[in-house]
Amino acid sequence: IEDYNQALRINPNYAEAYFNRGNALRKSKDMKGAIEDYNQALRLNPNFANACYNNRGIARVQLGDVKGGIEDFNQALRLNPNFAETYAARGVTLALSGDKKGAIPDLQKASELFQQQGKIDLYQKTLDLIKRLFEKF
Repeated sequence: IEDYNQALRINPNYAEAYFNRGNALRKSKDMKGAIEDYNQALRLNPNFANACYNNRGIARVQLGDVKGGIEDFNQALRLNPNFAETYAARGVTLALSGDKKGAIPDLQKASELFQQQGKIDLYQKTLDLIKRLFEKF
């Protein structure tokens, strides 16, 4: 985080540094700081939109803003309809918020995309999650 702070002192318009610091802040559990950095990265560089919306959505959900998180996931998928991680994040969010039936199509789409992309570990994890959700119906 300090390295990104230094990079931003040198160049306050460095969108990638905001995005990466946002990721670091999210991993360190500073969701509000992460959201601020994703917002700034989006303002500076709209090309970061799908990743920023996905990651901001995750941070919003972790803060308890499920509706805002789902809105961000929807926007990320409008920008990139093949973003497997976003289908997975939206599916997990729906499942955790009690909409298990609504979660399954997103998780199925995520698993298909993960398989196509050769991300076999994520493919298998998604299939396992779908199986667990079906068991609870």
